[in-house]
Amino acid sequence: MSNHSQTPKPIRLLTPKEAAAFLSVSVRTIQRLVAAGDLHAVRISKSMRFRMDDLLCFIERSNWS
Repeated sequence: MSNHSQTPKPIRLLTPKEAAAFLSVSVRTIQRLVAAGDLHAVRISKSMRFRMDDLLCFIERSNWS
């Protein structure tokens, strides 16, 4: 048996449109949240992308109660 080093699990990054659909908001709202520092985005060249974990953390931090 060979000892393989663990390779990281691939992460699917969401587009602003996909992130907006997931949160049921507009793409402009997503852009505002990122600009305000409330939502973390990943920069790929000139593109904005989102990790599902970051969207879920945003939801947890945004509870009304």
